[in-house]
Amino acid sequence: STANFNKPINAWYSASLFVPIPIYLDSEKTFVFFSPKTTKPIPICPGFPAEAPSKKPLNFFSSIIFLLILTIANAKIYYGQYLKHIDGDTIIFKVKNKKMICQVDGVDAPEIYRNSKMRQDSAKTALDEKKIARLGVVSSIYLQWSLIKGAYYKIDAVKSHYKHINNCIIYPPKKRWSLNEKILLDGFGVVDKKGKALKYRFFRLKFLKAQQNAIDDRAGLWGIDFKTM
Repeated sequence: STANFNKPINAWYSASLFVPIPIYLDSEKTFVFFSPKTTKPIPICPGFPAEAPSKKPLNFFSSIIFLLILTIANAKIYYGQYLKHIDGDTIIFKVKNKKMICQVDGVDAPEIYRNSKMRQDSAKTALDEKKIARLGVVSSIYLQWSLIKGAYYKIDAVKSHYKHINNCIIYPPKKRWSLNEKILLDGFGVVDKKGKALKYRFFRLKFLKAQQNAIDDRAGLWGIDFKTM
């Protein structure tokens, strides 16, 4: 059953409350102590600079291309208040007094609960489902770290083939880089080749570059278990 399946995960989760794990965050250029007990990463090195994944802001030409892509893709722009996250790549926002479920477009994080997607990932990678789920817990907590409760986010949303779920490019408050890119750069997800954003060279290059940086630096889950990723 699902309850029995999740017992080892919950036990591991509880143990990590008392045994922090050092994880490298590429966007911050430093190691942090990973522990679900904390609401934010605790830096091992002093300073903890909050660098954006893209050091150079979008120039005028890139901005025009970006707007054209959104128009062609039939994307709608919303401003949503963050309510909660479901796992490492799914977030719920409040938009115009209604809940909007957002799949972080172009990003695939490990699953937490046993479902058809986890079975597919297990068959494809020959990895134990419990191992995938444990990494999913880490990815989920990282996303919780990265989001600000009650804050408003800019959301570029395109309807997915799943009912009531949107594929979204999500921008944190006062940031020009996307949460999608940051998750990949910090190594808590891999590029989802089925993502709608990946059809466009602008996003494809940014996301693949962020993932490669994470691989090179063994950031996030790449540093915990490189073979699994």
